[in-house]
Amino acid sequence: GDTGEVTAAVLWEVLKAVVRGELISIRAHRDRMDRAEIDRLVREILQTDRRYAETPRAELLRERRRLQTEFGVVSRGKAVEQLRKARGAIYEHGEKASRKLVQQL
Repeated sequence: GDTGEVTAAVLWEVLKAVVRGELISIRAHRDRMDRAEIDRLVREILQTDRRYAETPRAELLRERRRLQTEFGVVSRGKAVEQLRKARGAIYEHGEKASRKLVQQL
């Protein structure tokens, strides 16, 4: 008997796979955008440095500081995200993970 009906368990597994795929896609897009932003900032910083080396002007120095600050903000965000992932991995897979989770509660 194949009646053509799909069980709830199969639907649930399909839904989980679809949602997982969407989350992976969103994450990959976000990572590409972050990398593109960092690459753009690095290029602009280098270009500003070259222009400043040719003709030192105060506005180029201000632009360099602004770009460096923006780069720092983006880099800090990535570092914080990596720390969160590391902490999560320790809680999930570390030694005595359940004890640490109980202490958090």
